[in-house]
Amino acid sequence: APDTRKAPDTRKGRGYSSRLCTPYNPSPQAKPIVRLTRLNLARLCLVIAVVSLLLPWESGGAKTSTGFAVDDGKVIFLALLITLVLIQVKFRPAWTGAGFAVAVSGRAILNLSDTGAGDVGIGPVIVALAALAAAVLMLWDLFAAVSAATPSSDEH
Repeated sequence: APDTRKAPDTRKGRGYSSRLCTPYNPSPQAKPIVRLTRLNLARLCLVIAVVSLLLPWESGGAKTSTGFAVDDGKVIFLALLITLVLIQVKFRPAWTGAGFAVAVSGRAILNLSDTGAGDVGIGPVIVALAALAAAVLMLWDLFAAVSAATPSSDEH
């Protein structure tokens, strides 16, 4: 009967420390390219909100407008860009920019639905949800940093 056992891995100098470390299973010392942190998730939510400004904002009959075509969309765009910059420079109160975007897009949703002039598009809804998620993630990170900086009562 033929021998079906695998030969030991003899590759030396190729970055593989054992048979378990293959190109599909990198070594445990390998660091991820981007860490999945609360602030990175908040950045992703804000980018989703900016991109959703390209989606239909309101539709009235044959006319459909995007977020960049209405004044609220332009204000939200500026607020989201400023918030992204504030996160990058590690300014803790940056969550207020995302909260402002939630308030403005929520007001746009309510104004469009109350006037009856047109239907609310998917754009302001996604902006509101993504900016709300970003604000929650930034507040969570803010409070986690404060609680990590304060000494616990066990140490006294």
